[in-house]
Amino acid sequence: MSDEKSEADTKPEETKAGNGAPPAAPPDPVAEWKAKADEYLELARRAKADFINYQDRVRRDKADWNRQALEGFVRELRPKLPVRGRADRVVLYERDAKGGWRARQTFALF
Repeated sequence: MSDEKSEADTKPEETKAGNGAPPAAPPDPVAEWKAKADEYLELARRAKADFINYQDRVRRDKADWNRQALEGFVRELRPKLPVRGRADRVVLYERDAKGGWRARQTFALF
């Protein structure tokens, strides 16, 4: 009894640690850092895409606001024009890159 070892004491170290499985390897810090870096890269890409979508939405909203303001101005201006000078539409022009003029917007006045 005193000199005999029990069966559990005679088993190899591997069987004590994980029921027959080899002991777990220590975690690789480089792999952990790479996984974290990939996660942050994905977050950065999403933030960039969100910002680009925001910029596009602001540009569209600004163009809509400008169009609505011009339409309101033209509608208020039409009754004040002389009878012979009244038009059924108004065309706004702007300079192009070559220095000429081009129609930017046309508003129908009904």
